[in-house]
Amino acid sequence: MNRNLKQFAAGAAIATSIGIQVLMPGYVDAAVRAADLEPTVSISAESINRNSSKIELASSPEFHTNRKAYIGAGVEGLDYDKMIKWQQNVDEGRELWRIDPMQVARVEGKKYGFTEQDGFSIVKILRSSSISRYGQIEVEIIRQGKIHTMTLVKPFAQRDTIWTTYKVDGTLVYSDKSVKTKILFKTSKYKDWKFYRSEYPQDMFVTAIDNHNGRLTYNDHISKELISQFKGSKFTNKLILFANMGASSAQSDIGIEKVTISGKNMTVYVHTKSPHPDQFITMNIIYPDDYVAIDRSLIEGQGTMKITFVDQNGTIIGKDKLKIKKE
Repeated sequence: MNRNLKQFAAGAAIATSIGIQVLMPGYVDAAVRAADLEPTVSISAESINRNSSKIELASSPEFHTNRKAYIGAGVEGLDYDKMIKWQQNVDEGRELWRIDPMQVARVEGKKYGFTEQDGFSIVKILRSSSISRYGQIEVEIIRQGKIHTMTLVKPFAQRDTIWTTYKVDGTLVYSDKSVKTKILFKTSKYKDWKFYRSEYPQDMFVTAIDNHNGRLTYNDHISKELISQFKGSKFTNKLILFANMGASSAQSDIGIEKVTISGKNMTVYVHTKSPHPDQFITMNIIYPDDYVAIDRSLIEGQGTMKITFVDQNGTIIGKDKLKIKKE
């Protein structure tokens, strides 16, 4: 079936099962897509895998080569000649990565300067939005301590529709380009660690504690036992960054290997390890942890600091916010 559309000189009326749909000239170029009008994506809490962040469809994609045409509002600004070509490739079983939003973010993100070493995480999923009637996803990308947001859209209707990049915005508080990423801490002693498991323990957690002249600021979920460790004088006027791996098998470990700051965005890079699958281990359960105490004088300005913890694969393992006061 030929998906290419010709311009209508004026508004076009299309008969559907629910009546007449009137399309203004600006929308006629929008898209050709299958017309069964099923929900675009079925999302559940389990749909986002921690490692791949892949959105799983309600059922496996079915490839059709003979479809009824559907003309919809589409997404303004997209090159629909390309969209139709890409969708045809997917319908014929090629370029299937285009229906996985995380793969789309990684592949298309390269033209914006992002790499596989950057941290990618899906932070928002909309079934419909003012930008795209068929679905919108926002992907947060951490690159060199800076946080960016990539907006992906669905140009067509079906569940096996492609995703593509709509825009990429930086989310830094400061618009001043002179703001640089500064390394506050770095070590290479964990560089040879390897993590062989497919997921982290469920009770893994990360947090930040601000010790300002002996007064501690922290979030409510932190236990009193943990807080008591950082009341000593050696932690005065320090920002403590803490990571606990949770209940783990013996010979597992976690270490903080780098801390960077850019404006009010801080990134804490942790490195994890687990025993090799063929390695003999005891049945002991341990709770590995690590912390780094950063001198508060290295943190310029004050206000809410956004702190993101990422592992050696660029996966976001936790976030925290802390209000930094300077008096």
